[in-house]
Amino acid sequence: MIEDVHDIFQLFSDPETMRLDGGQMMVNMDEAAQLIYAYSSFYGPAVRWAITGRESNVFYGTAGFHHIDYFSNKAELGGELLKKYWNLGIASEAFPALLDFGFDNMAFNRIEARLCPRKIKALFEQLNAHPLKKKAISGSFKGGVTNMSISKFIVY
Repeated sequence: MIEDVHDIFQLFSDPETMRLDGGQMMVNMDEAAQLIYAYSSFYGPAVRWAITGRESNVFYGTAGFHHIDYFSNKAELGGELLKKYWNLGIASEAFPALLDFGFDNMAFNRIEARLCPRKIKALFEQLNAHPLKKKAISGSFKGGVTNMSISKFIVY
């Protein structure tokens, strides 16, 4: 747990990461411990996982769902990586797994995300190749941030 607190603090106290994330920057380790505790319940308004290396177990960042609406079966997808792991394809590998988990295990029928515009083209290409039975992808561009909605339609 001590190394988790340190890793979370390192991630969420970085000004550039938090500028892109839109959240508040952490100023002490107690805030990191509180964040870990807040996300420890699977049935709360958010759920988050550490992104780690497959073999090395090195901490890369976090990702998960927040603003979960269990009544409407929808959520927002988000994540952050430590700067030294940016542009290495880690998020591109994690994103489809999170979509699968959200649609298949959490029974979401809509997942939304806000993304940096420079990531949109690659993400749309990846989503178009994603094996959802039916899907609708829409996006709107406003203020340097892209809002995207990904919906899975269940075929009966």
